[in-house]
Amino acid sequence: MLNAHVPESTLTSRGVHPLHCGQRPILLLHGFLSRPGILSSLAGRLRRWGYCAHGVDLGGVFGRYNARPIEQIAGMIAERVEELADDHGCERIDVIGHSEGGISGRYYVQRLNGSRRVSRLVTLGTPHRGTRWAYVGYVFGQLLPSLPQMAPGSSLLRDLGDESFPLGVRLTSIY
Repeated sequence: MLNAHVPESTLTSRGVHPLHCGQRPILLLHGFLSRPGILSSLAGRLRRWGYCAHGVDLGGVFGRYNARPIEQIAGMIAERVEELADDHGCERIDVIGHSEGGISGRYYVQRLNGSRRVSRLVTLGTPHRGTRWAYVGYVFGQLLPSLPQMAPGSSLLRDLGDESFPLGVRLTSIY
């Protein structure tokens, strides 16, 4: 069964070794206007492969759907990574980010010294160069502040230049 459902509660579990947890912690980051449960099938697969999949609720619109500024999301990621490193007694973990979750993870690694805690960053369908859909964000900027940050040529994306990505972190982008 490839798409085993993993309850959303297990994605955000706390404790040294959550139920059915493998040895290697991995943090899953959901994308724009999404919630942690969207990655439950991926979490199930990763658990079968020996990872201990965790998520972080990034809140946002209606307190549930990720839309906060990417800098703020990266700060939340930093806190969660520290918790996981402490809970699992490890120095570094792996991070997988879908869409905006990939940009947020990248911002954490590049701008918030996340390279000391992240060994691998895998991005899935992440608009590293921006997406034209994000131009809508200029109209809804107050409600959806991260959307204009994902527009092609935005100051945030320009700031995350390829040359400034830390050599000690392996980056894989699947698009």
